Amino acid sequence: MNNNNTPNAGQKEILEKVKERFQDASKYRYELEERWRRYYELYRSRAKAKPDKTRANIFVPEVFTTIETLIPRLISPYLSRESPIIKVTGREQGDDKNARAGTMLLSYQFDRMELSKQLVTFFKQALMYGTSVGKIYWDYRIAEDGTVLYDDPVFEVLDLFDFYVDPDAVDISDARYCIHRKFISYEELMERGQRGIYKNVDKISRGNSDDNRKPRYSNDSPNSRSSSNLRDIEILEYWEEDRVVVVGGREVVLRDSPNPFHHKKMPFVKIVFVPVPFEFYGIGVIEPIEGLQNELNTKRNQRLDNVNMVINRMWLVQRGSLDDFRQLHSRPGGIILVNDLNGIQPLPAPDVTSSSYNEEDIIKRDIQNTSGVSDYIRGIMSSGNETATEVSIKAEQGQSRFQFNFKFMAETGVKKIAEMTLKLNQQFMNREKTIRIMGSKGAEFVNIKPQDISGDFDLIPLVKPLDTNESDRRQQLISLFPLLSRIPGVNLKPLAENILKLYNIENTDEIMNPAEENTTDTLTGKEGNNG
Repeated sequence: MNNNNTPNAGQKEILEKVKERFQDASKYRYELEERWRRYYELYRSRAKAKPDKTRANIFVPEVFTTIETLIPRLISPYLSRESPIIKVTGREQGDDKNARAGTMLLSYQFDRMELSKQLVTFFKQALMYGTSVGKIYWDYRIAEDGTVLYDDPVFEVLDLFDFYVDPDAVDISDARYCIHRKFISYEELMERGQRGIYKNVDKISRGNSDDNRKPRYSNDSPNSRSSSNLRDIEILEYWEEDRVVVVGGREVVLRDSPNPFHHKKMPFVKIVFVPVPFEFYGIGVIEPIEGLQNELNTKRNQRLDNVNMVINRMWLVQRGSLDDFRQLHSRPGGIILVNDLNGIQPLPAPDVTSSSYNEEDIIKRDIQNTSGVSDYIRGIMSSGNETATEVSIKAEQGQSRFQFNFKFMAETGVKKIAEMTLKLNQQFMNREKTIRIMGSKGAEFVNIKPQDISGDFDLIPLVKPLDTNESDRRQQLISLFPLLSRIPGVNLKPLAENILKLYNIENTDEIMNPAEENTTDTLTGKEGNNG
């Protein structure tokens, strides 16, 4: 790359190429952006302003409730620190040792990069818009005194509005290019120039790309931001499999270099909630129920307007029969002075609230049937006479609908993050690491050397989305216990310990190893000795 201040022909050519491809990607997803803005407003339960302030303007948060019901079920299995979420397995005989080291290293680094916290945003964005994108790279930071602050991979969730892809791509793996758009401060730009990360930084003036900002949501506009906002330099980070180009303010090439990663892939991970054949972007939870949510809001507000008209009725008044129209105000003990008793009549307002309730119930059932999030999944008990077993079966059947979607996101998202993390370790890890692993027995410190993670491995996601909750597991194990107790030779002790742990009883040894004189098995009710 030419580092002189005057751009050469090659720099001009790549600058025009990046700008042209950015415009192509922007045009391709223009309609998608409009949809995403609507979905965002529906998730935030923001009612549109009405010119008539006397009309009801309530937003029923059905979309919000639907998404927030799914997120805990999707994320909860990833929050456990006692077991890894990804298992590394060897492809060749003798790779078991390195595979175990890889599993432990991934668990440690997932904890350092706060992956479980990042996954909340990563998955929620997919539920809202149908698609979510993350970026994974190696970060090395040192203090002024030379102390290493961070030397590990990083996973960053990208705002979907800031990610642009080849319009002909179906997945990142077959995209000709991807562009990550971001805004940095002038000070950050200069600092990166001093470190040699960017070149030609002196050609960019403060705020020269602020006009390139575009409001994403109705409450976000350039005019609403403070004039002291520091992040006013637009950066287009353009990636191909063998090249990375950084353009500042759509005017200057700040970097043009080969892909720095040995895996020679663009450092992005994509997931979709519902995949659409031969399309890059998927379908989220909101898209199929958008019209139903709007209909539900309309029916609710119409009912409130009807109730308001019934309580605060309108009047038919003959000209000249009333001197002061301010008297036509509903109030206890109110008096209306009229010149003609037949000159004023209430305007009939039929009460339709009962039928509107039925219509709301129908709309909500349509939303539940479309989204798959029923009252049973939300934890709302039916008003009927279902037994606990029947409710459990209905909830389990409802959750099975999401098993594919959630497993698909784990396979294409979490597994891909682990794969790229492992490859980054094989490239950048150049010294022995002492890592802390949290397990069922507490913290364990392990030393891992670079050669300990060499080789080719397969990755297996261990997390089971929508796994049953503790109450369900307790009931299942308790029901299983008497069945197994009838089979000779079955060791019931591990099963009993698991049941006790599900009741948050940690001192299982004291309970499972009683004194000799205590010869009654309290779980089976059978008498015997401890021998």
